[in-house]
Parts: sequence; C-alpha cells; structure tokens
Amino acid sequence: MQDLLKPLESHRKHLEDGLDEAFQNYIKKKYSYACVLSGEKKYGTIFYLFGCAMYSNTRWNEFNAVTLCRRERDKYYEGHPFAVLNWYVKTFGQGRIDELRSIAEGKTKVYSIQEIINMTNYYIKRTRELPAVKAFNGRIVK
Repeated sequence: MQDLLKPLESHRKHLEDGLDEAFQNYIKKKYSYACVLSGEKKYGTIFYLFGCAMYSNTRWNEFNAVTLCRRERDKYYEGHPFAVLNWYVKTFGQGRIDELRSIAEGKTKVYSIQEIINMTNYYIKRTRELPAVKAFNGRIVK
C-alpha cells in the first residue's frame, strides 16, 4: 500500500492544506463559529493553544484548537493569556493541557501520506456529524 502512495509524496503540501481546511472547518463548526470566551461570531479565528509553527505534533489535535474572536486573541498575545487558559482548564481540565504539552514537546512526528488522508477523512466525517449552525454571516452550515 505504501508503494502506491509514494507518487502522492510530491503532493504532500497540497494534502496538508486540505487537512488544514477540513480541520479548521470542524473546529469552527464544533464551537458554532463563536468565540469560546465572548460568544462573538464576527471576526472569529482558530486559536491553537500550542502554535502550529513551533509545535507541529499538535497541529491537527482537536483539543489544541478553539475559536476566538479577534479581541480575545489579541488580548492573549498582548500578555493576558489567563482568560483563555482558565476557560480551557474549566472546560477540559488541567490534565488535557498536560497531555497536549507532552505531545507538543515530544519527538517531532512526520505524518505519512496515508495518515494525512485518513485524518482529512476523519475531520470531514466529524464535521458532517455535527448539527447545523448559523455562521457569523447568517448562513446555515450543515
């Protein structure tokens, strides 16, 4: 099977971009396109507790990403991370942060092409299983 996937290796970036899109769509729908702190739906962004550039092991871990409005995200990066961290601990527990940190700081994982494809399919399926929600622009996302 791996031999059949070798030609896809040249398309790794394209496949990872597809996984990023599927993952982000899942996270946005999971949190109803709303900031987890304020409930604001306008200017929502995906926020990674452990940033993707520095901690690639948690890039597609659903417990590493939430939706924040621009105001709350800016507060975090301006030196006021406690609202986000307190919400996270209250919602998922300190153990989840510890687990994510362990994964983030572990040996860097290079995902196989098959793993990337499997995760993309997984997040597409998970997104479809979530109930329909109204996005910030009023459209219904099924």
